[in-house]
Amino acid sequence: MNSKIKKNTYKLLFPAAFLIVCAFCSAQVANANDEAPTKYGVVFDDTNGVGTPNYARIIKKDGVYHMWYEDSALEEMFHATSNDGRHWTAGQITNIANVHEPSIIWDSADSKYKLWFEPTTEGLEGQIWYSQSDDGLTWDASQALVWTDGDHPWEDDGRYMPNVIKESGTYKMWYQSLSSAPGEGGDRRINYATSVDGVNWDNSGEFHCVTFAGNGDNNMVLGLRDGDSWDSVSLYSQTVIRLSENADWNYLMFYAAHDGGRYKIGRAVSDDGISWTTESDYLISEEHDIWFPSVTEELSEHYIWYMDSAGGKVYFATVPFGGTAQSADDNNSEPEKAYIDSWKAYQYKNANKNCSSRLRLTIKGKHFDKDTEVRIGDRKASSIDRKSSKKIVAKFCLDRLLDNQASHKRTVSVTNPDTAREEADKKIDLDDISYQITADNPDTQSAEGIKNIQTALSQMGLLGNQYITGIYGAITTEAVRNFQEQNDLPPTGFFGPLTTAKLREKMK
Repeated sequence: MNSKIKKNTYKLLFPAAFLIVCAFCSAQVANANDEAPTKYGVVFDDTNGVGTPNYARIIKKDGVYHMWYEDSALEEMFHATSNDGRHWTAGQITNIANVHEPSIIWDSADSKYKLWFEPTTEGLEGQIWYSQSDDGLTWDASQALVWTDGDHPWEDDGRYMPNVIKESGTYKMWYQSLSSAPGEGGDRRINYATSVDGVNWDNSGEFHCVTFAGNGDNNMVLGLRDGDSWDSVSLYSQTVIRLSENADWNYLMFYAAHDGGRYKIGRAVSDDGISWTTESDYLISEEHDIWFPSVTEELSEHYIWYMDSAGGKVYFATVPFGGTAQSADDNNSEPEKAYIDSWKAYQYKNANKNCSSRLRLTIKGKHFDKDTEVRIGDRKASSIDRKSSKKIVAKFCLDRLLDNQASHKRTVSVTNPDTAREEADKKIDLDDISYQITADNPDTQSAEGIKNIQTALSQMGLLGNQYITGIYGAITTEAVRNFQEQNDLPPTGFFGPLTTAKLREKMK
């Protein structure tokens, strides 16, 4: 059955039961900014040339906006360009057909446009396929994706709606899945997978973010919220972008959902692309269903394009950053008392003999001035990197924090010099700070996997930073052997299943 028909069917037949999102992975905050989006209405439709646009995807490359859209009636994909995101050239037909819900990136490493989509070809619905192109018009023969962890019950009825970005050599995909499990059908979950080549995808994540059939061992990262939320009945379409370095979060998601009425569009933010914080209310609505957002980050706002559910119209709006870049707090003339909302800490080894163990503390809140001081107990941070008025990163010598102290429980505090001290209500137990290990996918079959292993060993003081090469040589073998000895494993130097499991345990 065609996926578009599935979507409409599930709108009518969606079960009353819904997924439960665990508090660790998804939190809710008030909307980040009181400023409403600026809507420009329809900026592209069938009067703009060839084809009636449906499921339009927009990216920005070299200052030019590129749009690809499907025409469901013609079963073709078209391409158009714009210099400002509002005024578009006439659509040009491409050589690829039967494309539904496209996701397209420009991969500068390969000098290729890369496309992931759900085919509308009979018998291929519910699959995700891949193609690439030099110019965005002439595409190579497409191929089906390979899922390295196979098919799971929560996606046994199909995968669709891919959205892909690439960073540091890794492709990251947020997609949706359908299940035939009783009470678990419909558009209700967003999944996450990674790939090193864009074709073979690892969907094995056990994130414990969304409960499926009473179990959190799945790769879902966002599900339905409770009955009072605007996104309590259906999730349908999402786009994720990597934010700039001065942002308070690393990833921003715009997604469409509804609570039994019209589809609207809202936002969520994340540091790792897995644990998401959603805003309490939707951001954009119209007099009809809207979905399939595309987003770019501009100088002081986000550009967002979205579709009329009936097809044929592309809408455009601009949205203030809402705290993802420099905040208005940065320009306040009157200093305010700092406030801590949350903190995250990890320890790492250091080559400095005077301080072999260090602690990195990331604090989120508000009213962090440029001269803000950060303390753990009575110890002042050795360095402070103020990302914005809402985020600061402080570093401490962990050895000195622990030195000659019977109790290792402390208070994290932030002080703005010209105001009262932050209330001392954020506790930290220095005995419960884990190592930061970036080996999300430790393996010896790829340079990236080996680098993950080497990075983990380096942060535990078992390997020098200069040996993070992606080559599993004698020095890395010896470091792995030392890790195994420290953790009561056979010291073989081989990075097998037992060593992988122990490393993952250390990651927690």
